[in-house]
Amino acid sequence: MRPDSRAIIDSVIASLDAYVLPRVEDEFAKSILKTTTNLLRHVQIRIAEEPALLHADCVDLATTLSDVRAMIRAAPAFADALALDRVVDVRTDGQGELLPLDLLQARWDELNDALDTLLQRLSQVRGRFADDAVYVEVRRTIRAYLARHLEREDRLISPAFTGGRR
Repeated sequence: MRPDSRAIIDSVIASLDAYVLPRVEDEFAKSILKTTTNLLRHVQIRIAEEPALLHADCVDLATTLSDVRAMIRAAPAFADALALDRVVDVRTDGQGELLPLDLLQARWDELNDALDTLLQRLSQVRGRFADDAVYVEVRRTIRAYLARHLEREDRLISPAFTGGRR
């Protein structure tokens, strides 16, 4: 039987814990070793989960940006103030296909850059539109996406760094 990446990383962690850690006397070195095994657990989770989670996040963010664009377009003065077409002009096609990880990461970077620009522009016009219903709904929609994004990220991080391993 050929081991998969999870089995290989499990073996490395077990070897470090069973054979190396008991022989390390320096407390700082022990801490570094325990951190290393936690990072290996994190890599193990990322190998298994990251493509699907990143794909889901790309779809969610593209949909959020598309929804926000429609909301803003419905309010011409707001759209003009934001320079909308330069802010949220990202493609939302092809969201059903699961791309290789490097292309998914590039896609997420593109979408995230658009979100960053949008958030900067929203901050710039806050004084003028803070009480505007469209402005409030756009902010609510973005906050809802960010909450979902953090939940997805937590699935990659928390399992590797919880418990009494450090």
